[in-house]
Amino acid sequence: MHRQKVAEVEKVTQTVKELEEAVLAGGAAAANAVRDYQRKFRDMNAERKTLDRELARAKVTANRVATVVANEWKDGNDKVMPVKQSMA
Repeated sequence: MHRQKVAEVEKVTQTVKELEEAVLAGGAAAANAVRDYQRKFRDMNAERKTLDRELARAKVTANRVATVVANEWKDGNDKVMPVKQSMA
């Protein structure tokens, strides 16, 4: 009877160890997944910032082109000036 109980305790102890290892492995996998998503988020944020800067540059260029085109259609007194120049 005593040997049977010892065998059961050893079996349960082994099962507990296996479960602990599985939990730790699962936790590590979850931590790795979180790190991967954080890295992807950082990369996407950096790409978004780059695209925002490119869009801002494109808007400035479009505004400059529109000003030049508008000035081509006007005479000298009605020229379109950027706001900074007109306030100076």
